[in-house]
Amino acid sequence: MSEMVERVARAICFSRQSCEWCKVACLASRAELEKSPQWTKALAAIGAMRDPTDAMLNATTPIAGENPGARDIWRDMIDAALK
Repeated sequence: MSEMVERVARAICFSRQSCEWCKVACLASRAELEKSPQWTKALAAIGAMRDPTDAMLNATTPIAGENPGARDIWRDMIDAALK
C-alpha cells in the first residue's frame, strides 16, 4: 500500500489523541496500522478526493478550462496514492 495512505492514517490517529486506542495506533507499526479503522478511513478520504473540484481545476491555470489534462493528471496521482 501507499506511503500516502499511511501518512493520512497516522494524521487521523494524531487528530484523535483523546481516544486511548488512537494513541496506541499512532505508534503502531505499519502492518498494525493497516488493520486499524484509521487505515480504512484514510483510504476513504483519499478516494473521495479522486475527482477534483472546479476550484481545484481552475487553480491550475489562469483561465478555467485551459488545462484539459489537469483532471486526468489529478486522478492518476490519487490512484497512485491508493496503490
